Amino acid sequence: MTHEPSSEQWTVTGNAERNVYIDNKAPIIPGNQGTVNITYGQLPLPAGEPNPFGVPYQRNRYFTGRQAILERLHQELNQATTVAITQVQAISGLGGIGKTQTAVEYAYRHHYDEPIYHYVFWVKADTEASLITDFANLANQLALPVAQSTQEEKIPAVRAWLATHGNWLLIFDNADTPSWLPPLVPSNPKGKVVLTSRATVFDQLGIDTPIALDVLSEQEAIDLLFYRTKCERTATTTAAAKELNQALDGLPLALEQASAFIVRKRIGFQTYLKTYRQQGVSQLEKGRAQTGQYPSSVRKTWAINFQAVAAENLAASDLLTVSAFLAPDDIPYGLLTAGAAHLGEALGDSLQGEDADEARLAVGELLEPLSQYSLVRWDADRDCYSVHRLVQAVVRDEMSAATQVSWIDRAISAVDTAYPGTDFKHWSFCAQLLPHWLQLREQAHQTERQSEALGRICNQAGVYLDDQGRYSEAEPLYQEALAMSKRLLGDEHPDVASSLNNLAALYDNQGRYSEAEPLYQAALAMRKRLLGDEHPDVAQSLNNLALLYYNQGRYSEAEPLYQEALAMWKRLLGDEHPSVASSLNNLAALYDDQGRYSEAEPLYQEALAMWKRLLGDEHPSVALSLNNLAALYDNQGRYSEAEPLYQEALAMRKRLLGDEHPSVASSLNNLALLYKNQGRTSEAEPLFQEALAMWKRLLGDEHPSVASSLNNLAWLYSNQGRYSEAEPLYQEALAMRKRLLGDEHPDVALSLNNLAGLYKNQGRYSEAEPLYQEALAMSKRLLGDEHPDVALSLNNLAGLYYNQGRYSEAEPLLQEALAMRKRLLGDEHPDVATSLFCLGAMRYKQRQLSEAKKLLLEALAIYQQVLGAEHPNTLNLLGWINAVQKDLDKVAESSD
Repeated sequence: MTHEPSSEQWTVTGNAERNVYIDNKAPIIPGNQGTVNITYGQLPLPAGEPNPFGVPYQRNRYFTGRQAILERLHQELNQATTVAITQVQAISGLGGIGKTQTAVEYAYRHHYDEPIYHYVFWVKADTEASLITDFANLANQLALPVAQSTQEEKIPAVRAWLATHGNWLLIFDNADTPSWLPPLVPSNPKGKVVLTSRATVFDQLGIDTPIALDVLSEQEAIDLLFYRTKCERTATTTAAAKELNQALDGLPLALEQASAFIVRKRIGFQTYLKTYRQQGVSQLEKGRAQTGQYPSSVRKTWAINFQAVAAENLAASDLLTVSAFLAPDDIPYGLLTAGAAHLGEALGDSLQGEDADEARLAVGELLEPLSQYSLVRWDADRDCYSVHRLVQAVVRDEMSAATQVSWIDRAISAVDTAYPGTDFKHWSFCAQLLPHWLQLREQAHQTERQSEALGRICNQAGVYLDDQGRYSEAEPLYQEALAMSKRLLGDEHPDVASSLNNLAALYDNQGRYSEAEPLYQAALAMRKRLLGDEHPDVAQSLNNLALLYYNQGRYSEAEPLYQEALAMWKRLLGDEHPSVASSLNNLAALYDDQGRYSEAEPLYQEALAMWKRLLGDEHPSVALSLNNLAALYDNQGRYSEAEPLYQEALAMRKRLLGDEHPSVASSLNNLALLYKNQGRTSEAEPLFQEALAMWKRLLGDEHPSVASSLNNLAWLYSNQGRYSEAEPLYQEALAMRKRLLGDEHPDVALSLNNLAGLYKNQGRYSEAEPLYQEALAMSKRLLGDEHPDVALSLNNLAGLYYNQGRYSEAEPLLQEALAMRKRLLGDEHPDVATSLFCLGAMRYKQRQLSEAKKLLLEALAIYQQVLGAEHPNTLNLLGWINAVQKDLDKVAESSD
């Protein structure tokens, strides 16, 4: 059974509380994919239906030229000739040359105007992370059955779909590192693949001759200038346009920027050209930018636009500047408004608003001139915007090193302030912040910048990734936050203690207990030294250390720490506080696992009621409480009370956390255990299998929850007589528990007991006996002489002796198990009935028929009351009673 204690984690600021449970990872939240613009009157698709067109950009109504390129691309991909048709092709060229716009136009043209591709997919490939995320999220666009699964499961599903379906086009945009693509592109795709890239060699993708995109021809450039600006074509304006194009080197992006300026200022080509040439003798002539091989015309053109924006609205100019240090796509308004105080006087004052609507309007007013000058792509419907990577590069290049550091610090402080906390209701905003956290970390690395705020955003990103179960990504961020705190604040500081606590919690969640313990202990000791013995952070550390001991089965060490944490939180925070509820829940889970059910139940009920009062009826903590109370009822055989609580917890977790979350796996596992206990094996098996698969996906193949799931599935197979399927699962669970938990742990004892039961059922008595004896001794050492697990071991060892006809050895063990179960579980528990059943069966074998019938009838009454008349245990017992009665009748007849 999975009981779920909670722990507390704090960000390094020490003022944002989070609850972390045994199965505490966040839902897998798909990354932002941009806005899909449906054109040509296409109606929105019903929810859950595949979306055939996934290009995240509107069609460029000013797209001009490139006709020969588009025709060549289409012919190579589709036209049958004597040469084999190309499946994968690249559009190659320098930044700003129009690669992405050409790909966008090709996609729209051949999905709508000249339909040939039923599906069009778009994947951003500028970073390996965005490449993997976008490719995996094609499962969502296709509405595949794995749409709510992890990336590791989505990717092969998408590749399988691409390998078995035709009439699709897949575009990898900004694939400047082609070596990242082969694991994703099917070896023999049924559709077509196009990538845009600044690279020129694509051997690993089998592309011999990529399509090189050059500057626009003179005629194409002139057409673009007139089409974009709507200027009247005359001999004079044509000559001016020709001259302007020569100055701009025919680069589409520079032409677009110049056109945007001309439209905004309502001037002609000659006037713009004069301004451009004047700008050319300024500091921009010092040299080319160092971040990319694009013409100096780009720097000149954009510099004119930058200066125009600054002249119109200094705050808008500052907004562009700070955006140069963030991730280029999907910059949320909330980042700016929450961090306004750190963004300088002009920008900060402009972003102030009395409420959210005013702040949103203020952001829009700043984005409007930037959008008009084509410096940003503004998505007002989604309250976010994007900046072209070359715009960012030029903005940064125009700064001195000192100015760059100043703006990096401002951006870091703004993002730090924008952090909303760890509650699940903030996860969608944290998903938006994640690429900006990581981008700022990279910018700081490049400038060798360190700060307390940077340490905090590393921690924030780590907490979010930890909540998602993305442990390998979270760990280096936690470690960097810890190292930075130590360097900047010294070894003795509350933020250092918080970082130690968070890294320990990560290890604890992964079952890496030996690594977690010294960190928890160091955090506790440091908090006591710095904050005194009476402080909420000290209570948090006591609680978390107790949780670690609980996870290791070290109950006698965990209990006093839990009790101390609970008492301290009540003194410091009052009787009504989420931390108090967490502490009540944890202490109840400890009592529950020790079989102290009468002590556990009121604590569980109090925690549930408190969480509902404080957090509302719909919250993960409420689902946790429902699950734990149900587990208590399940342990007591109160199945009719447990089932609706398990089902409510499962449904709530799916609503709040998504279908892929360790808490959901825990609920599936627990509901399966309930069904198994009730003999509903056909309902239990698929839930066990689903829980096991989910835990493996989310937690990896080596985790205590995976071991528990293997054990539970083996237990089901064993009870069904499927011994050859059960044995390797039992052995794998036992070996994993020993590796992760050590040789001395209650879960190891249970695994020994279960494997022994399998051997007993197969008649392999000599193999079973030492395992049963080892399990009994270990349970007594770890749990004490009075515990349900001890009674279980006594009963099972007695069953082995019974099967071997060793009744004199079985008798005292059965009597001891029965008495203990009555003391611990009450007279009306299925385990009590099982002990009565075993004792009655032995009396039957000993030919003490009247005593046997009495014991078996007593067991039958309990089974019928708790399990029902149709439960396999009940039906099996009825068979024994009938056999006893027949023998009694024969005895009576013979005596007559």
